[in-house]
Amino acid sequence: MSYYSNFGFFSYTHGAGADAWYGTSKNKIEQYFQNAFGERDRQIFFDRQCIDAGTNWQVELREGLDRSPILIPIFSPAYFNSDFCVAELKTFMRREDKLGLQRGALIHAAKVYDHRLFPAWAQQIQAVALDDFFLLDDSFWNSPKSHDFDLVLKGFADAATQKIRKIGLNGPHYNEDFPKLPDVPEPTEPNAELVALFGPQGPVPQPFSEGVPA
Repeated sequence: MSYYSNFGFFSYTHGAGADAWYGTSKNKIEQYFQNAFGERDRQIFFDRQCIDAGTNWQVELREGLDRSPILIPIFSPAYFNSDFCVAELKTFMRREDKLGLQRGALIHAAKVYDHRLFPAWAQQIQAVALDDFFLLDDSFWNSPKSHDFDLVLKGFADAATQKIRKIGLNGPHYNEDFPKLPDVPEPTEPNAELVALFGPQGPVPQPFSEGVPA
């Protein structure tokens, strides 16, 4: 297979009641993509929906990342404390470097916190501000502010669509030798590739854990 199977890969931090907000936002962006490309069967890779129970989740994450033309990360302070999230982001940064592309050509980021709380290297990645709409109460989706959020997400999706069109969902851009997402080890198992990506490891969070601040 030599093409992309997803519109993109949605990279975010789990927990603290934010999963539903991320999921709804992803669905809205995905709908804009489907309308723009006229492809109802293609989707954004979103781990909660794309990884079946009982499967090897790291293999599925690697495949999902590999088959996505762009990364859609949602930056927060906890995002950069997650080895999983940082590995996803830096894998795409390495892909941009491999292809000789400018930073952000394949990374279409948003942020839900002040970027000054992010690592210095990450502050250089352009990210659309969603801070004003990061409201976790279910009533938000039926409020007038939700309509404003829809307009912001449409602009976000339109800009991402332009990046995807440049890449081509089924074109020659795909490369079998793209940098792959490395295995994220247990805390007691050092991994040279991960250390090379983002330095010595602290405790590794459990996948899909609840209660981690978003």
